[in-house]
Amino acid sequence: FQNWFFLGLMYGFFYMSRYNFSAVQGEIAARFGWTHSDYSNVLSAGLFVYGCAVFLNGPLADRIGGKRAILIGAAGAAFFNLLFGLCNLFLVRSATWQAGVVVEQAVLADSISKTSVIATFAALWALNHYFQSFGALSIVKINAAWFHVRERGSFAGIFGIMIQMGRWLAFSMGPFILLFLPWQYVFFIPALLLLVMWATVYAKVEN
Repeated sequence: FQNWFFLGLMYGFFYMSRYNFSAVQGEIAARFGWTHSDYSNVLSAGLFVYGCAVFLNGPLADRIGGKRAILIGAAGAAFFNLLFGLCNLFLVRSATWQAGVVVEQAVLADSISKTSVIATFAALWALNHYFQSFGALSIVKINAAWFHVRERGSFAGIFGIMIQMGRWLAFSMGPFILLFLPWQYVFFIPALLLLVMWATVYAKVEN
């Protein structure tokens, strides 16, 4: 129970810290004056790196063990979610929109260019996705050793439910957080939850 329950929670929060940008991209785009193409560049960077990283991190998880791999992934995802939220420091004044068109561009700190800001967001999101890729690999590595082959389909179903709860949290809690707090907390809060789960998995989960 300790293994599948805490691993399921951990990976649920992986999803929350992966889909949080998609959940609030409209708010960030409005503040920075981004077009659809601008924030698509950020999303695409993450997806591309995630796809490539699975090929690299699968053998690594086999070598170092699932528990160590998921702890590395959680620490990295928390760190880069934190840095992603801190990108709010680039913004001095939000863009002004009228009828769906930017009529006054956002004022950025220290004369940083819009291109540099988007590139920074994309790099941080890509690095987040690199560490996100450890999640599924680690789950399979650990649980395949704990459950009989007859049980694996059932527990895969249980994990599927828990994981999708993380996606639900991203798309429901993200907009809810925006009602009370600035957009960066949509990244700070999942980072904190990942750190809590890091300590829990370290103490309770075994390979």
